[in-house]
Amino acid sequence: MAKPGRPAMPKPDLHPMVDAFLDMLTTERGAAMNTRQAYWRDLADVSLYLRESKGTDINAASTDDLKAYIAHLSQKHIQRVLTTARLLFAQWLAAFLLFVSSIVL
Repeated sequence: MAKPGRPAMPKPDLHPMVDAFLDMLTTERGAAMNTRQAYWRDLADVSLYLRESKGTDINAASTDDLKAYIAHLSQKHIQRVLTTARLLFAQWLAAFLLFVSSIVL
């Protein structure tokens, strides 16, 4: 549910590994539900941008795709601290994806 005065964000179907990553943060690292929701919003924003603008999903994003996302945030005049946080969550997710793929292989 959106806060008063904010438009509701669409609830996209994110890559299944996003939910697995958020579950890991909640169970293994003890992240609070508010933290999980904030991470979800940031990863959803990255995911929506990648799908709509680059035709790819977060698990297949390239460095150039993420650079374009940074430029997109800059054009929207998003605060630098929020941009950094969103990229940090995407980096954590990428590390998680690499870890999980090394276990599966």
